[in-house]
Amino acid sequence: MTFWGERVCEKNEDGILTNLSDWHPEEDFKGYLENLAVDKKWFEGDTSYQAQRFEEARVEMLERIEIESQGEDYQKDGFDFDEEFVCLPRYKISLKEFNGEVLLSNGEKHPIYAGRNQINVVKIYPLYLVFDWLFTVFPRGERGNDFYIGAYGISEYNETYTDNFQYIQDDQAKLHLQSAYVRAMEPKKGDDDPFSFDGSMSKISYGHKTAEDVRSTIGEMHPSGEIAG
Repeated sequence: MTFWGERVCEKNEDGILTNLSDWHPEEDFKGYLENLAVDKKWFEGDTSYQAQRFEEARVEMLERIEIESQGEDYQKDGFDFDEEFVCLPRYKISLKEFNGEVLLSNGEKHPIYAGRNQINVVKIYPLYLVFDWLFTVFPRGERGNDFYIGAYGISEYNETYTDNFQYIQDDQAKLHLQSAYVRAMEPKKGDDDPFSFDGSMSKISYGHKTAEDVRSTIGEMHPSGEIAG
C-alpha cells in the first residue's frame, strides 16, 4: 500500500509529492494504539469485561503489527500534463506470529498464541483499530488504485466466512470503507478445506462505512464510550 494522507505527505524542492522524511507508518500506528490505552479505573465494575477485551485486542495489535517497506511508487498524479509527479514509499502490512505474554494497561499479563496474519476474535474486532487509523493516512494500492483487505475465518459455531474490505474515494475525494461479508452455514461436504463451501449455502451481506462510522464503532468498543486521545 501507499499512504496519501495530507498529514503524512509533503512536496520536495522539485515539487514532487512524497511522504514526510521522518514519518514511518508502523511508528504512527503504534502511537495511535498507545493513545487508546484503557485506564485502570475501567477494569472495575460493569465495564471490567469490556475493558479487558478491548485492552487485549489493542495490545495484541501493538505487539504484532508489521508495516514493511516495499520500494517506491513513482507516477503522475492524474492524467493532465500539468499534474505533478508523486513518489511515495510502498509498504506491506501484516501481523507477525506471536506466542507469549503481553502486558495490559492494568498490569496484568495476557497470553497470545497466533500464527502469521491470524487473529483470535472475542467480542472485539481488532481490525477496526487498523481501519480507524487507515482513514487518517489515506491508503491506496499500487499505482494509486483502490486498496483492499481480505479476511477469512471460522466462527465458534464452525461457520466459515470471508470479509473483503475496500477503501474507495467518492466524487468528493472522501474515503469510504465498503465490505462484503460471506457466511457459509457449514463447509462443503467431503472437503477437508474448512474454507471451502457451497455458494448456494452462503449468506452474503454488504456494508458501507465512513470514517465517522468507523470511529464511532471504536468509541463504542472502548469501555469509556469515547475515543481516547
